[in-house]
Amino acid sequence: MKSAQSCKLILSAILLAGSIFCSPKAFSVEGSDAPIECPEIVFSGEVQATTETSYTWVHGFMWGAIDYGSATASAISGFAFAEEDTFDPSLFSWSFGSDGDMLLTDQLEPTSTTAGYEYYSSDPASPVTITFSYDGELIASGTADFIRTEVDSNTDIYAIGKGQATLLTPGSDTRFFDEVMAKTGGTGVIHFEMDSFFTTDNLGDFQTTGKATCLGCSEGIATTDGTQHNTDGTQHNTDGTQH
Repeated sequence: MKSAQSCKLILSAILLAGSIFCSPKAFSVEGSDAPIECPEIVFSGEVQATTETSYTWVHGFMWGAIDYGSATASAISGFAFAEEDTFDPSLFSWSFGSDGDMLLTDQLEPTSTTAGYEYYSSDPASPVTITFSYDGELIASGTADFIRTEVDSNTDIYAIGKGQATLLTPGSDTRFFDEVMAKTGGTGVIHFEMDSFFTTDNLGDFQTTGKATCLGCSEGIATTDGTQHNTDGTQHNTDGTQH
């Protein structure tokens, strides 16, 4: 049963697994029409899930909440602040969940022949805080908006997924915050794509590694409400439908 849970949060880890990209909006600077470079942050992370539910998942049940998560970068590209000779990507990190849980607010149980998904989100009235730091110094904070994971069937142990965070406030060093704002047209939205993840125990702890993408840089362009527009013009919604 717990192995199924591992699949599930494995999914959750999605949010922390991979790399980040920011929405590459084309704009003109000094007469240049060149689009802003889409940055990427590759990292490894950990996610802790809690509260088993009665919703079936892969070889078990879905977790009802994501208690917290954290990640550390292994490589960063596309950010000017990261091009300094003294910059060390391993000192760049982020975490969320210290002030509340992301709750399972939507789901679809997979079967042997149909796909399923889990959708964890913050309470809009009291959103979960995410903080970004460099060498222990706060450089930006905002909200952890959602994590969505999905599988092809109830035997599919390789889940995929996405997540989103929105920067709201800069830290003492504002360069990261300022660059994200410039590259996202002022929205501050960072998009996460799940790459790989695995369980480390039977208590909801998941480690995650791999690659992720940010808003506008993946095949589909995620939006702040959790929908996804694909390159073929179709749209995936949080309820699992497509049109």
